[in-house]
Amino acid sequence: MDEKPDSSGLTWGSLVRIKPGAPEDTRPGELADVVGITPIDSQILSERYGVDIGTTVYTVEFVDGSDVSLPECWLEMADEQDLPNSSS
Repeated sequence: MDEKPDSSGLTWGSLVRIKPGAPEDTRPGELADVVGITPIDSQILSERYGVDIGTTVYTVEFVDGSDVSLPECWLEMADEQDLPNSSS
């Protein structure tokens, strides 16, 4: 796994929101932290994750400790202000 930023700017620890159109089992609309970054650079990884070579798949962890891996197209950067208990 890689921890360097990619073109999306996401790195390990980034706060993200799952986009509303994402598959239901990936918890659309919820906030999560990036805990893994997998550049898809082989046919084996492409088939494992069901995405094209050149895609980046992120493993994100939710506040309840569960995680999910999904391609970058289903993630957007979130801000600390988006956290439920943040004071603005």
